[in-house]
Amino acid sequence: MRANRFKNTSKDYQQTIQKPDVPLQPIVNVIFHSAATIRFDEPLRRAVLINIRAVRDMVQLAHEMPNLKSFIHLSTAYSNCIHQHIMEEIYPPAADYRKLLQVVESPLPDNILEKITPMLIGKYPNTYSYSKQIGEAIIMEEGKGLPIGVHRPTIVMGTYEEPLMGWINSFYTPTGYLALIGIGVIRTTENILEVKPSLIPVDMVVNSVIATACNVAERYGEQQKQKDILVYNYENTDTSALSWADSKKLAMPYFRLYPPVIDVWYPLCIYCETHTGYVIASFFLHKLPAILVDAVLFCLRKPVMVVKAYKKIDKFTRLLRHFAVNEWTFESNNTRSVINSMSEEDRKLFPCDLRNLDWEKYMERLVIGTRIYLLKDPMDTLPQARKNLRR
Repeated sequence: MRANRFKNTSKDYQQTIQKPDVPLQPIVNVIFHSAATIRFDEPLRRAVLINIRAVRDMVQLAHEMPNLKSFIHLSTAYSNCIHQHIMEEIYPPAADYRKLLQVVESPLPDNILEKITPMLIGKYPNTYSYSKQIGEAIIMEEGKGLPIGVHRPTIVMGTYEEPLMGWINSFYTPTGYLALIGIGVIRTTENILEVKPSLIPVDMVVNSVIATACNVAERYGEQQKQKDILVYNYENTDTSALSWADSKKLAMPYFRLYPPVIDVWYPLCIYCETHTGYVIASFFLHKLPAILVDAVLFCLRKPVMVVKAYKKIDKFTRLLRHFAVNEWTFESNNTRSVINSMSEEDRKLFPCDLRNLDWEKYMERLVIGTRIYLLKDPMDTLPQARKNLRR
């Protein structure tokens, strides 16, 4: 019922804003600004235009909305990952966004910009966290006078319950990485097993964002007096959080219980705690088999593709490395205050208390979800898949 009502409301709203004589600004009450590029290897120009300039433009537009009650900017808990402990506050900008925009909007060739990117981002591990950090600083500088808050989730995974259990739509995520482990493509990776990576389901993130928007609206008067931007770290690093070792222990049995019908190897993954160990293991478990398979394909006069695929996987692993071998702690008083202030009815409608997450159930749903939604393998192929796995 709720889905049908939302569908009709969305259609009516689209018809309204498409009318040339209906201005958008007066009818907007809430803004959820989640548009971003989340690729760690995004070229700096594109990362800045999407994660920085678009934030500035959205804030400027928000100032023209007289009936705005709440504006939530969705950032990331790792926007300030150069710090070990991350507070619920806006940190000083890594760069002046105006000067940075001058650089990326100039006719400077992409190859030159790529060469100077390491110098520009400094201690930041990638253009994603760098650009998101500066985007937050724009909120602080340009968002004065607005009912605005910054929501920072940690590592976002597939859904826990809604709209579908275990739903995920991209391989370019930790959940996608799990899917590649499940079909035996990834046989080794670089992780420190004791690290707790703070994994959180995307549907609980969405619920938290909605609850946060209400909190920002309620606290707007207080915020005006303090002249601060409200920041909400949404994280799961308490005693209930899983380490990489825990994740592996929970997930691997389900990969064998719900195998995909098309697999490459038996699902088995060796976690290496040193980079040297990973390089050695990757050579024997990834690179060497890929060379041999491509050699056979070449002899059969078929397209060679396996070495190229493993180069992409190795690149993805290197991009994730910084977050797989390091651990952060977070202040989350504002987020906990939001959860504690919710009524029982709201907690049922918008569950976002990560302390209630059943990790074993969640891992099972993630594994099934990667099978159905990423690998496009329906559950009716499961009997055949189990036969294939036993061979």
